[in-house]
This record gives sequence, structure tokens and C-alpha cells, in this order.
Amino acid sequence: ARTRFDDSLAIRERLAKSEPGNAEWQRNLWASNGKLGELALKEGNSALALIHFREAESVMSALVDKWPDHPGFAKSLETVRGHIRKIEEDES
Repeated sequence: ARTRFDDSLAIRERLAKSEPGNAEWQRNLWASNGKLGELALKEGNSALALIHFREAESVMSALVDKWPDHPGFAKSLETVRGHIRKIEEDES
């Protein structure tokens, strides 16, 4: 599964970088990082999970800044921030 997610992330990173204003490609980048973060948690690798969740947070934060009234973007941002908070709480 990890190989497929990593491959998907690489493709989505290229697409998102080629057209930063494309909200769908940015959201797909968020989703790939989120899936990799969840997989890393299942594998017990919280450090890697944080890397992916923080990247997902960055992507979604930019989308929320651009489209603040989009309810799905705001919810997605809060979801990934919840994952980050949980990991940070568990590590302290």
C-alpha cells in the first residue's frame, strides 16, 4: 500500500506544482498526504505521520485562505489539525 500511496503522492505533487491555482489538484495533494499520515500511524511511525499531516495542513490552509467559505475545506483543515494535536499530545 505504501508504494502505491507514495507513487500517487509524487504524481499529485507534480500536478499541484504545475497548476497551483487548481483547487482539485491541491485537494488531491492534501488527500495523499493525509492517507500517508494515517498509514504511518498504523505502522507506528508518528514522526513520519507528522511530516505528512503537516504537509496536508499547509496545503489545506492555503485552500481555506483562498476559499474561506468552502465548508469542506474548513472541515478538512480541522480534521488534519486534529491528527496533529493527537500525535503531539501522545508524545508529550
